[in-house]
Amino acid sequence: MEDKYINDENDNENVVNSDGRRRSKSVSFHSSASISISDRRVSSVSDCWRCMVRGNTFVKIRANARTYQRYFSLDEDLSFIRWVPSSKKPSKACISIDSIREVRHGKTTEALRAMKDLPLSFTADCAFTILYGENFESLDLFASSPEEANIWVTGLNALIGVQLNSTGNTDEQSSARERWLREVFEREAPSSSETLMDAETALELMQKLCGEGTANRIRQKLAEIDLQKADDKKGRIDSKEFIEIFKEISTRPEIYFLLIRFSNKDYLDLEDLQLFLEGEQGLACVSKEQCIEIIKQYEPSSEARDRNQLLIDGFTRFLLSEDCDIFDQTHLLVCQDMTQPLSHYFISSSHNTYLLEDQLRGPSSVDGYTRALQYGCRCVKVDCWDGPDGPVVCHGNTLTSKILFSDVMATIKEHAFEASEYPLIILTFF
Repeated sequence: MEDKYINDENDNENVVNSDGRRRSKSVSFHSSASISISDRRVSSVSDCWRCMVRGNTFVKIRANARTYQRYFSLDEDLSFIRWVPSSKKPSKACISIDSIREVRHGKTTEALRAMKDLPLSFTADCAFTILYGENFESLDLFASSPEEANIWVTGLNALIGVQLNSTGNTDEQSSARERWLREVFEREAPSSSETLMDAETALELMQKLCGEGTANRIRQKLAEIDLQKADDKKGRIDSKEFIEIFKEISTRPEIYFLLIRFSNKDYLDLEDLQLFLEGEQGLACVSKEQCIEIIKQYEPSSEARDRNQLLIDGFTRFLLSEDCDIFDQTHLLVCQDMTQPLSHYFISSSHNTYLLEDQLRGPSSVDGYTRALQYGCRCVKVDCWDGPDGPVVCHGNTLTSKILFSDVMATIKEHAFEASEYPLIILTFF
């Protein structure tokens, strides 16, 4: 059943269902939707705070099941959350950061769990609750997306959990990451009074630090920076630009939000890591010695290692490592009963093994067989056709290129049992 939402700045109209029955109130006041998250790359607590200062439209839930759309923002001095419009005085439509006791993510209160008439897009990961005051009053909110909810939960938890300096910046842990990156940059950059690194060296270094699959994004960021430079400085970057690009490319928001959720700060200490491993990863009896070993193995900053702290880059490396792989490592080796008849097994097979691209006009190559066999494939396909100098392998009646049948057989002989000792099936069509 479709509902009508009445726009009203004076907060005195009801929402009615299409059959005319009155139901929960919802007030809309803001002409535009919340600012798109896609334009905001979150790589630090400061990024979250900047988004919060700009503000978002949330659905505010009352205990009586009434709903209101309100525009929430964080004061620039990071001291109050305020919302508009409101029938309250401006001094009342706000919450002091000092008064916040806890920030919860998800439908954790009765008021949120009782809501049945919200749009389907308002899922549990869009909900969060702010508990504040001596009596633990509850402010229950729905964001328009899980990303918005994560930004506010992360930012608020950081505000109540991290000791701020007089300028309102995060503590020195963000600097620890930057100091590590600056050391890496200066170690690789040529020595000069004005230390600059050429774009190709920066690309290779960032790829080495970030991992594979980031080259195009790094090139794009380097090109964007070049557009703002004078001709004599194009193609080179300084350490500050290197750090900014690296942080934007390498920081995965979902991992950063997870780190903050378990630590309320920009790093995991031993207790935080222990809680994460036991509470999130389901490990039992994790010792602090095990946590220290993880930090030593995955944290790239020597400064953080010495402090037994796991920064965002070390945490990301750990989560993407084999230690956190969902794949059961025992299955890297054959662990099944291999004495059954051949028809009892699923067999890793390759279709049109010789094709490297499309099957209409792409190239054929023996490299396709090499790759398939090295991946452990146990069934390959060979399409044989008559050629001017003997049989050839190709996709018949198409424009794909041709390779010699003898070359295919020689390649199969060379690589057939590199990855597996089990029988190889060759499907040959003439």
